Amino acid sequence: MARRSVAAIVAMGAGLCALASCGKSSGDAVCRDGEAPETGLRVTAGTDTYFYALTTDGRQVGYQRAGQVLALQPGDYRVSINTSQRGVSVRAGRVTTCTAGDVRVTGGTDAYFYVLDTLGTQLSYQRIGGLLSVLPGRYLVTVNSSRLGLEVHGGDTVTLPAGTVSVAGTTDEYYYVQDTLGTQLTYGSLGRLLDVFPGAYVVKVNNATARAAVSASDTTMLRSGTLSALGTTDEYYYVLDTAGTQLGYARLGNATSYLPGRYRVKLNNVDTLVAVLADDSTRVATGTVVVHGAGTEYYYVHDATGRQLNYNRLGAPLALLPGSYSVKLGQRMTTVSVAAGATVIARP
Repeated sequence: MARRSVAAIVAMGAGLCALASCGKSSGDAVCRDGEAPETGLRVTAGTDTYFYALTTDGRQVGYQRAGQVLALQPGDYRVSINTSQRGVSVRAGRVTTCTAGDVRVTGGTDAYFYVLDTLGTQLSYQRIGGLLSVLPGRYLVTVNSSRLGLEVHGGDTVTLPAGTVSVAGTTDEYYYVQDTLGTQLTYGSLGRLLDVFPGAYVVKVNNATARAAVSASDTTMLRSGTLSALGTTDEYYYVLDTAGTQLGYARLGNATSYLPGRYRVKLNNVDTLVAVLADDSTRVATGTVVVHGAGTEYYYVHDATGRQLNYNRLGAPLALLPGSYSVKLGQRMTTVSVAAGATVIARP
């Protein structure tokens, strides 16, 4: 069986790729008949699969292992292998032989690839590294929703090499792979490899993004760092990009992963600029303020401009980034300085 390695350009969405070396074979034969002591149909393929014979209106009339003859009455049929189909004619005293082609996707994981028709209807699937037989024609092949278009010729094996992408990290979180238009294709836990066809992608971790170029038979590894705000209260901190768009949040003391870059950490409506580095941990220290007292009153915390930041019951602390604040109880107010890791008892 002839073998052809095909280099193809990734086509996102439902479009076909431009094929770089998927030319037609001059001796391409799909279905031919020859004299035989029996009347029937045979499909040759590179795999130990089955083919099916259907009437022209789609009713199955028999099946057989590839390479063997399925006895049929003379007439017109449709032959199907792995849901790919074409019309055939069977004549008395002759065996019609159709030659399938084979598709293989190579990669670095044990994921599956899928073969679709040109309208996007799934026909069959196979584990990466395995062969899948189809009748000659044009198809789409997907791996983790990344797509390539190809043309299969009878007797040929088309090999499509995928590449792998991953994001290294130390938290129990996920990263997401998108096309360049922002459509999500697949996702995996940090550190897990994902196969995709060669091309340009966007990788997202906690809504922070970076571009990734994936090459055939190669691994593209992005590295994340961790970010956390430390504190002793049961509150949440928020992570924003430098434009102020919220990306994620977590409870004080819990680390989350982000791609390298500059971010803003916000706690009780006060934020500070931080940098996240690959394979490193960025920790933002906080302090607490509390107003002791009896009763069910609330105290209020303001920044230096008088803007109210948050409030809490008497005796319940609030976590704050280091800095100067005003604490108000009723009509009384006092100024406090909050230091990292310290608790300030305010007495308005």
